[in-house]
Amino acid sequence: MALFGLAAFACFGSLWRVHRLENPEIRRGLAGLLVTSGLWAAIETVRLMIAAPELKIGLYTVGLAIGLATVGAWLYFCSAYAGHDYHRQSLLRTGALSLYLTVVVVKLTNPLHQQYFSASVLEMPYPHLVVELLPPHWIVTGIAYALSAVGLYMLYDTLHTSRYATASLGVVVSLTALPVGLTLAGHIWSTVLLELSYEPVGVAAFAVGVVYFVEEKFVAVPTFGRQQVIDNLSDPVVLLDREGEVQDYNPAAIRAFPALDGEVGRRLEMVAPDLLAASDERGVLTLTRDSRDRYYVRNESPITVGSAALGRALVFVNVTDVEQQRQELERQNEQLDGFADAINHELRNTLAIVQGSNELAATRLPQDADPVVAEMLETVDRTADRMARVVGDLSLLARHGQSLDAVSDCPFQETVERAWRDVAVEGLTLTTDGDGIIEADYDRLVALLTEAFQFAATTDSTTVAIKLRNDQVVVTTDGESIPARKSAEAFEYNAAVPSAQAGMALPNIMMLARVHGWSANIDAAYEEGVRLVVRGLSTERV
Repeated sequence: MALFGLAAFACFGSLWRVHRLENPEIRRGLAGLLVTSGLWAAIETVRLMIAAPELKIGLYTVGLAIGLATVGAWLYFCSAYAGHDYHRQSLLRTGALSLYLTVVVVKLTNPLHQQYFSASVLEMPYPHLVVELLPPHWIVTGIAYALSAVGLYMLYDTLHTSRYATASLGVVVSLTALPVGLTLAGHIWSTVLLELSYEPVGVAAFAVGVVYFVEEKFVAVPTFGRQQVIDNLSDPVVLLDREGEVQDYNPAAIRAFPALDGEVGRRLEMVAPDLLAASDERGVLTLTRDSRDRYYVRNESPITVGSAALGRALVFVNVTDVEQQRQELERQNEQLDGFADAINHELRNTLAIVQGSNELAATRLPQDADPVVAEMLETVDRTADRMARVVGDLSLLARHGQSLDAVSDCPFQETVERAWRDVAVEGLTLTTDGDGIIEADYDRLVALLTEAFQFAATTDSTTVAIKLRNDQVVVTTDGESIPARKSAEAFEYNAAVPSAQAGMALPNIMMLARVHGWSANIDAAYEEGVRLVVRGLSTERV
């Protein structure tokens, strides 16, 4: 009586500490286990105290029904603690409840059919109930013990794979199984040990051990990985089951998405549907919080145990700063595009008017006109031509000085031929050496080569040679050279190296190279013209 009384006291006395568990499902499972085991132990205590045979048999029958309920509570707790979802599956729950009610009906109607057990009261050595268990009881008991063993396996598997120091917790868990041996011993050696169900004693020992001696480890095991990984992540993390119900989240998720707070067990699409909204073509999800847009990249990973899919984890990476910078860059690029359009339209139209008016004035100039006037008109024409080239260079800078969105495979020979056709300078010959594929923006690569050929034409070159080497493109001219001391200055927009006629060709080449992440420089050791070396290309020889 003292043993079962203490077991009941321990079970009920441990209930108040169950609230310390954060997971509501583990909390419900352990509370149900303690309540059913406490009731079972209390009934056994009362049954041992009273002498009325009919009441003893009635309490024994009720105790069997409640004892069987502890199996369901035990499995619910073990499944939740081990991170499985068996306790949530409606088919399993319905089947378990149906089986339980069927067995309870058989037990409660035993006085009518006498097929489950027979009972009698012996007076020696003191008045006690002697129960003869029949085959149906042993079948149910075998099933109950097998299911309890499944729960034990889930617990030990969780302890084994948790990577947490769980030796002491494993000992406490073992206490739930030891009383099974006492129960079987009571049936085998009834003259030594009373034929009672000692399982409540094991549950009581487990409860006391868990909530008073190894509580920290007990709480830590199912959340150890979450505490070490999820909780410490600065990015919001939301865990969903297979039905899309919220199972867990980290503090960062609550700060970012307050609607999740306290919504465990509800479908995410009902709580925060915007978290499941479609991302844009770049994979960016736009969420409005406090009248301000926030940008996230949503990464989704399955949660599995073995081959079973339990749910999925949603990780929201905050890319607001990056996205805002991208939008600002896009705005600036649009402004540059507008600037380029303005250059092409307004300045070229203005130059066309100047050149047209100048040509008209030259045709109307009398034969005996002052030669100074004719020379002035020629100067205007040359200046307008140069201005047209400058406008073209500025337009090139505005259009192609923006960041690259993507690159493609550019055949070297084909790209060189395209650039050469665009220049078409009389008296200048081209030679090429090498072949392969260059990873670049095709239009910008063509523009770079075009600028190189135009530079050759404006420096009185007769030949220009272009060679592909591993990660380099080398352009060599035989015209006017650049002194070594001015090789760096040649790439500045405000310089006129080697001459004003070269214009912005070399600065544009530097700009187009840097846009790709390449470098451009002049070989100072080459004195027979200009040798331009563009390095850092990603190439593939053919």
